Amino acid sequence: MDAQGETFNKVFTDNAAALAGLAQHSNGNESRIIALRPDLGYQVDNPRVPQDERNFAHATILYASLEHALALEGVLKEYAELSAKKGIRDPYGVSQNLTGEGPVYRIRALARSQSDYLAQAEKSNATLGEEGSALRAKAGAMLKKIETSSSVRRPDLSYQPETGSP
Repeated sequence: MDAQGETFNKVFTDNAAALAGLAQHSNGNESRIIALRPDLGYQVDNPRVPQDERNFAHATILYASLEHALALEGVLKEYAELSAKKGIRDPYGVSQNLTGEGPVYRIRALARSQSDYLAQAEKSNATLGEEGSALRAKAGAMLKKIETSSSVRRPDLSYQPETGSP
């Protein structure tokens, strides 16, 4: 077993009781344990879209093979560094599923709308240029599959308690 496999085994062995307790409360195949990974994401002090205008979310879900998980994390860090170097103003977060189909990374970007997201993604990819394309290709070679999903925030369909309510 390689060092990466030993590390994963140690994490699950050291936390077996906690994981077993969580599994007891699981709801079939849809249950998962998710960890935020700010070390793999990209944040900016002055984002292009203010927080209260971010109504659209796009997620890219990367299913890595176990032997490539650490190398993929390295590529994700390089991509964040390149985004900072090129002055990209659209932050994104990364989370990791710790159970289920092996190493799964979810990259979540927010925008005003789907059209805003698509237009800005095109601009960002152009700004990142050949370096960005090379990193995306490098990451792609380490994956078993890629999925995408999107959602729209609808506060008009949500209950908002009055201020001061118990």
